[in-house]
Amino acid sequence: MKVILLQNIDGIGKKHDVKDVSDGHAKNFLLPQRLAKIATPDALQLLEKDKRAQSAREQAVRKKMHVILEQVRNTPIEIHVRANAQGELFGAISSVVIVDAFKGKGITIPKESVVIEQPIKHVGDHTVRINFGWGIETKITLSVKSL
Repeated sequence: MKVILLQNIDGIGKKHDVKDVSDGHAKNFLLPQRLAKIATPDALQLLEKDKRAQSAREQAVRKKMHVILEQVRNTPIEIHVRANAQGELFGAISSVVIVDAFKGKGITIPKESVVIEQPIKHVGDHTVRINFGWGIETKITLSVKSL
């Protein structure tokens, strides 16, 4: 029996895959658990329409992320924190602090997109990656200054 998977299922396939499974497995497990639906011609047409719509949404999100990435690249970020005489910070700079610094410049980025390779615990310039996924990423220079 041909079914359209509604969720990722180990050993069978991923969500929206059209798979051929045994009648018993479909009737006794997949259909009652709402893990799949029967692949009728109407359901297949709807699936293709949904895939096209999802692709269009992903394209729009990627385009938006590229625009934000250009803004991030062209915006210098300077963070002022308390430090001792040797330039060591009393705490580390977190991704939340970096996100807030961008927010202060009018750029909204998700906290999860900020990748800090080494803890930032000293005054000076530090390299931080901004990764939106889908291969959309850049490196920025974060300038940490003492108050």
